[in-house]
Amino acid sequence: TLILNNTARVLPLDTDEVSIARRYYRSGESEYYINREQVRLRDVTELLMDTGLGTDGYSIIGQGRISEIVSAKSTDRREIFEEAAGISRFRHRKDESERKLQRTEENLLRIGDKISELELQVEPLKKQSETAQKYLLLRDELRVKEVSLWMADLDRIHDQSEILRGDCERAQNDCTAARSEQEVAMSYPGFYATAVHRVAHRLCELGVQLLPRMMSELAHSRTGIDIHPGATIGPGFFIDHGTGVVIGETCTIGRRVKLYQGVTLGALSFAKDEDGNLVKGIKRHPDVEDNVIVYAGATILGGKTRIGHDSVIGGNVWLVHSVPPHSKVLNAQPSPRVRTPGVPDTDEFVGGDGI
Repeated sequence: TLILNNTARVLPLDTDEVSIARRYYRSGESEYYINREQVRLRDVTELLMDTGLGTDGYSIIGQGRISEIVSAKSTDRREIFEEAAGISRFRHRKDESERKLQRTEENLLRIGDKISELELQVEPLKKQSETAQKYLLLRDELRVKEVSLWMADLDRIHDQSEILRGDCERAQNDCTAARSEQEVAMSYPGFYATAVHRVAHRLCELGVQLLPRMMSELAHSRTGIDIHPGATIGPGFFIDHGTGVVIGETCTIGRRVKLYQGVTLGALSFAKDEDGNLVKGIKRHPDVEDNVIVYAGATILGGKTRIGHDSVIGGNVWLVHSVPPHSKVLNAQPSPRVRTPGVPDTDEFVGGDGI
């Protein structure tokens, strides 16, 4: 520790004594103190400038250095004279300021290079920013549409459930053997095939290719009722018994329509192109309007055939043309022949025994 008298206030500290201390550690590190406050070595050096006590001070000159000073270069002697004149501190500050200015200029040069590089990236970044903003807008729009689609799907599911409930009620009301809606839903093949079709038809509307067809064929194998998933069927639809019913792809069925077993709503013929290939995607199957009843074994064919509302199509009728509303289409009643044992038969029979 070095204690200096500062009553004349030579040192820029408002104390009569100034203590300068150094604490040296075995690791080689040092700590410096001025009046027991830890400072930097630089602070100690600046404190002793212009006092003659610095490393290059003139107050204490080592033995043999006088001749060295006399014979030294002019720049070295100048440092001693500057120290004695009390301007070394200002020279030191000047040198430090110049070094800072130089570092600042170097930093400015590097910043200029960075700015030049960033200017080259401005245009691509601008395009990326526009793309990102467009993406955010489209993403928000997609979310809104997804929510809207989800809500629409919920509404459709609700509508489908109401339609199936109506189908079940129609089956219970029209079938004298039905005791409850649960019986219809669990055991009636016509209701099962219709329920599967409504789901398959919705998937077909959504653009699903294979699954709707597989569903309809599964219902076909279990019930004997063949309904193409492309057919459009209104609410209140009922198939009584059901075995052998066929409904084609482009067939349209209205509300509260009832079919019996063996009914076919099919194509009359298949159009072909110039190469002899079948033309697909055209109307090939009949339309059935509201409140129509088609009895067992009836066959209705053709894409131009339309059955008017509130009509009745009798059993085993073969129909290839349209009928107006409120029509009843029946085959001519055949005359049966009754053979009674012991009664001579005067009618002529084809063949030996007439059978």
